[in-house]
Amino acid sequence: MAQGAPSGINNQEGAAQEVSEEDMLQFIVDNANSVLSKSFSLVEFDELAESDLLRVLADIFVHLSPKSEFNVEQGERQPLLDFLTRTIGYKIPALLQHDFVENFYQAEKTVMYPVMYWVLKNMKQCAKRVYLATYLARIDVPEDMRMQEERVGELYQHYENLRADFIETHKRVDSLKETHADPTEARRKIEALQSEKEKLTKNITATQKKLSSVTNKEALLAACKLLRGEQDEAAKLSEKYSEQNQALYAAEKRHTEMMQRMKHAQRDMQDGRVDSIVSRMRDEITTNKMKLQDQIPKELNEKRVENAALQQLLSEPLDVGSLNRESDELDNAIRTLNGKVAERNKPSDDGNSIQMMRQQVKLVTKKKSEILGQMQQLQAENERRMQRLRENEAQIDHFRNQNVLSGEDFRKYSNQVRSKTATTKTMKQKLGDLRAEWGVLSYTQKTLEEQFEGLRAEIQRIEETLGIKGYSDKAENLNKVTDEKNAVEEVKGKTLEELSRIVQDIMVTIRDRRNKLTPQINELRAQRQVAAEVEQEWDEKRAQFEMQEGLLMQDVTKIETEVNSLETNNRVNEALYHRLQQQKLLLSVMVDRAEKEKGFRSGASSLGVNGCKTMGQLLDKTISDVESRSRDLQQRRRNIDDNHSVNVQQVEWFHNLKVIMEAKVAALKRGGVQAHAVPMMGGGGGSIDQDIVAVMGNARRNDGGMGVNVLNLGGD
Repeated sequence: MAQGAPSGINNQEGAAQEVSEEDMLQFIVDNANSVLSKSFSLVEFDELAESDLLRVLADIFVHLSPKSEFNVEQGERQPLLDFLTRTIGYKIPALLQHDFVENFYQAEKTVMYPVMYWVLKNMKQCAKRVYLATYLARIDVPEDMRMQEERVGELYQHYENLRADFIETHKRVDSLKETHADPTEARRKIEALQSEKEKLTKNITATQKKLSSVTNKEALLAACKLLRGEQDEAAKLSEKYSEQNQALYAAEKRHTEMMQRMKHAQRDMQDGRVDSIVSRMRDEITTNKMKLQDQIPKELNEKRVENAALQQLLSEPLDVGSLNRESDELDNAIRTLNGKVAERNKPSDDGNSIQMMRQQVKLVTKKKSEILGQMQQLQAENERRMQRLRENEAQIDHFRNQNVLSGEDFRKYSNQVRSKTATTKTMKQKLGDLRAEWGVLSYTQKTLEEQFEGLRAEIQRIEETLGIKGYSDKAENLNKVTDEKNAVEEVKGKTLEELSRIVQDIMVTIRDRRNKLTPQINELRAQRQVAAEVEQEWDEKRAQFEMQEGLLMQDVTKIETEVNSLETNNRVNEALYHRLQQQKLLLSVMVDRAEKEKGFRSGASSLGVNGCKTMGQLLDKTISDVESRSRDLQQRRRNIDDNHSVNVQQVEWFHNLKVIMEAKVAALKRGGVQAHAVPMMGGGGGSIDQDIVAVMGNARRNDGGMGVNVLNLGGD
């Protein structure tokens, strides 16, 4: 089956190590829900029992092979393991081979999760292997059966030929599927590529005309190529550097959060504060719910819009002319909208304008975000204060079992308590003020939003009246695009500065390493010269060795030829010797028999078998007995052939007589009235006669008499 199965799923040993445990579990849950039409959550799936986890894996296998059945509830584990390792070709990692089977039977998560991750990640390849396994699974026929039964051997060879034909046909079909794509799509791509080729050819021709009069053109081209390569490499390195920094920052942040959460949980568990754990979990649930309802859907929609735009750009051929025209039209529309926005932003009679309202909304939103940030900081500070308070309470409980403070220690302790109490009151007052300010800002924001919505509705009504519906939205989008453009330009400038700095650092590093490597390079040149001399000497010695080896191999070949010829002669002579010995033995037996026969005929001795004195007499007697028996058997055969039909008829008559007698006995037992009357003519009769007629039938004589019931027991 390995010949026809796909070979692209043999790298599963490291597949589970490339992702974290959380990502692996998330991937398994998402794909299992999609494949099995389930609705598992991460917590529900992680809490599945042993049989349930194996049932999920069995359902995935049934999805791959609907004809398969796995009775997991009855404790059958081996069919699952056979399907995993033999049918779909899962290779057990080397580190888990010693206890993989036992852990698989017990549905250990350390084994089941990587297996399910690999199967769900390679569903297409596994489905292909299941399809091929139906036709490529080998039928084990013992070798001795194939050798003994010629028909079985022919059928098995025909089966192997059909299997090889299926493999070749499947490979050809796969190659045809890969090489033959959609003709319409290919034609469209070819047309787009041809138009691009024509444009590039024109650009190349124009550029060559411009560069024809430039001196030292080749050197400049080489320098440009090197510069472009370095720029591309620098861009790739910058992207990788940014990605790695972001990944490192995210990992450190997550690590810090996890360590903090673990410390808080450990302290709460030690102190037995269940209420703080519950409150912290509620806060986390509220935060995650806010992210899930507001932030994540917004980011998801933005990514979907970007993906759809990119897919549209990739699917459509690139038309530079139309894009330039569209860009010009958009620039004209932007200029027109800018003029209208400037007119709209003029203050009205009451001194208010849309721009002012938007600025107020932005300020309120910014202030609200700052208040939220301060509130979070205060909550964190409050958590730290509560933690310190719990520690102090623990110390107080500890000190209660000890001696009471007195004197200077008590005064110090009371001063510390007073200072902390004053600090706590101050913090609580600040927190109350911030909460009050946050409430005022929330009310102000809500009021401004209501006013803004009213102004927006009024503006939309005015736009509809003037025939410029959607103008304010366009202006707002234009402002957003301008802000985003400025942000991108700023990031681009910073990136270019960072890139130039990195390039300078690379050049300095290359220069320093070149200076460090110069003495090593000189030493390496000297070592290369020594190595060349040693290699030359080694080549000479190797040539001598090969020459001596060739001479010795010629002698060895000659001796082997002679030995083979002598062994052949030895086998021939040995076979001739054994054949002559057998002939000698046969001749000695024949001579002994002739000597005995000579003694029998001379009268010196007698055979004494069946009254025969010699072997010749015994042979003649045996021949005559066989001939007489043969004649008797032939005579008996002729008698049987002559009397066969008569004897068969006689047997049939006796059988009919037996049936008649049994019928009479049955009639007598039933108490028939005319049990002994046997009428000879027609026209009457009782039940016995009817039984006889039913058994024998009516027979008519040739003399014209009436029909009678007859049974001929003799010849005539």
